[in-house]
Amino acid sequence: MQIRPHIKAFPVLALLGACATTPAAYQEGDSAEGFNRAIYSFNDAVDKAVIKPVAKGYRAVVPKPARTGITNALDNVDEPLSFMNALLQGKIKRAFRAVDRFAINSTYGVLGFADRAAELGLERQEEDFGQTLAVWGVPSGPYIMLPLLGPSSLRDAAGFGLDSVTDPWGRFQERTLNLSGTERLGVTGGEVIELRARLVETADPLIENAFDPYATIKSAYIQSRTAEIFDGNPPVAKDGFEEMEDFEPVEDFAKDE
Repeated sequence: MQIRPHIKAFPVLALLGACATTPAAYQEGDSAEGFNRAIYSFNDAVDKAVIKPVAKGYRAVVPKPARTGITNALDNVDEPLSFMNALLQGKIKRAFRAVDRFAINSTYGVLGFADRAAELGLERQEEDFGQTLAVWGVPSGPYIMLPLLGPSSLRDAAGFGLDSVTDPWGRFQERTLNLSGTERLGVTGGEVIELRARLVETADPLIENAFDPYATIKSAYIQSRTAEIFDGNPPVAKDGFEEMEDFEPVEDFAKDE
């Protein structure tokens, strides 16, 4: 579910959204399952105790058109990061689509609150450093569940770190808006709540009714990330998804099982 200084900093939430459209078949390769399930339980407890109640309050107070505008604006500030990563991957058309979307939505779309670019046929095509590393041939490494950040792999965790330090939105908050660390943390919290609010009606019922929510989220993560890396056209193996099969055991984690 993509944390950086803002919304993608909490992939645990975004991954819930992937569950809305992705089959929940269990995937092998979880060498640190005992450790990962313990972290998942912690994340789930935090979500139920804090994040989800606040997100429901946000939905109750803020009208849907306003929430849509906020979502569009937050997506818009992701476009420079998508541009950078698309360029690093050699996806020139995607890179300049991000530029076009940012220019159109920041002006005609009133600071991104309206997705005018999509209305013109320029749909959002998000890229991040995890995808860039995959395109560069970096192996995924083991599947891991990160505290608060949720499902990941070693490659995507490294990609998240790179996104965090290079993200133009984070630099803009710090250098142009002169926000302190505490203020930026508040902005991030608001973005997380906005994302979580999107998932109350879509992902939550699927997770709550799943026989094994942990396995469902893991499967959604593996399949959605594979599709993202291959731009919706992953190579077909016998199980349909071969990209994430190269997990290696994590010895230190395995000892905790």
